[in-house]
Amino acid sequence: MKEIIVVQVGQCGNQIGHKFWQNALEEFRACKDKPSQETLSSFFRIVDDRGNPILKGQPTENIQLKCRSLLIDTEERVLDRLYSSQMRHYFDDTLNVRAVSGAGNNWACGYFEYGDELLDQMKDKLRRSGGGTGAGLGSRLTEEMRYEYPEIHSFSSCVIPSSVDDVNVSPYNSLLTVNSISQFTHGIFPIQNSALQWMVQKATEKAGKKTNMHVLGQQDSKDKEKMPYEAMNNIAARVLTDLTSSMRFGGSLNLDLNEITTNFVPFEKAKFICTSISPLAQSSDRRQLVNLRPMFDEVFQKDNQLISAAPLMYQYLNCGLFARGESIDISDMRREFKIGVSQIRMPWFNPNAFKVGVCSQPPPGVHHSLLCVANNTCVRLPLTDIIDRFGKLFKHRAFIHHFTEYGLSIDDIRHARDNLQDIVDFYGQLEKNEIPTHVEQSTPLF
Repeated sequence: MKEIIVVQVGQCGNQIGHKFWQNALEEFRACKDKPSQETLSSFFRIVDDRGNPILKGQPTENIQLKCRSLLIDTEERVLDRLYSSQMRHYFDDTLNVRAVSGAGNNWACGYFEYGDELLDQMKDKLRRSGGGTGAGLGSRLTEEMRYEYPEIHSFSSCVIPSSVDDVNVSPYNSLLTVNSISQFTHGIFPIQNSALQWMVQKATEKAGKKTNMHVLGQQDSKDKEKMPYEAMNNIAARVLTDLTSSMRFGGSLNLDLNEITTNFVPFEKAKFICTSISPLAQSSDRRQLVNLRPMFDEVFQKDNQLISAAPLMYQYLNCGLFARGESIDISDMRREFKIGVSQIRMPWFNPNAFKVGVCSQPPPGVHHSLLCVANNTCVRLPLTDIIDRFGKLFKHRAFIHHFTEYGLSIDDIRHARDNLQDIVDFYGQLEKNEIPTHVEQSTPLF
């Protein structure tokens, strides 16, 4: 039996994680066939009313589900909201790590000060769950997990702030975080805040032109000011639930999560996996017929990408298309797949790097959906943007003292920048359809 442990770090990580668990529970409730105890155990710890684990074969009356998650933040506000929400009964009161004062949006403070203070506690609770601030602390935990559990596949969903972010030091935080997780995870799913905002804006415009249509993730929000943010979190969470759907539900063509690295990471340095989803808005008419063509068109368009890029203009290294829904026919899926991939530029050394999956259970609030997973050289764009924004501050050593006071040296920061630039240059060579003759492994900072 495989187990998924979700580590939620910082405000952003906990908000997306909260939505992920909401969606996962809704999918189980909507499933016509009652999920087996083994299926539930992949994502939840099954306990009795005293918190004791219920083993396979034992009576399942009065069971409780506890999310296999570890909630971490250096300030209490976000976690307090989660533990007072409707989801509070699903989060284990003992599986959270928190501090009070926060790290002031400082990667170095989270990595060094809170990393030293909270590391043993995080590692202990991570073992138990198996059976900004978030950037630095998450980087530290990611590194420790790779050392302690080298055989376990780890993935990171990394949210990159927009250029109009109100945190002045976010370019430093972004560069240091991406550099760290690029060395210690098996796969990275980059998400740009600016792309999420654009996706919600375009979906809202589309929904406004039609009756009985709503933007996914907004329909349950009563606060109009929070509606766009709820929809943004829902998009990020949907990608994660779609990626793990084959572990929870059946399908004629299914994908194992461990296959992600096998099929979508062709080189150690090229582990950034781009994602896109469709639809973003849904009609409330349950009689709507399945039409795969628009979804196959949309997942290749810029408006549906979780990074700000137009992937068809760049080199695909591989591509996977994973559909969800009861009424999706395999023959229809294959037909649309052939049409859709005909517009993709694949590398000469791997021209047939395609994968297809079908899961019978649709996401909550959707009749059918499509997830595209691809390693594409367009990921150079957000990575280059991180380096450029960082360079504008670092050239003048602006704000640098906030990081060096915790033990981070100028050479450490330069090393992180050079590592990230190497990744950008590596993708640049692949963009030219060239296989680099010598691939150097990036070295850890500390």
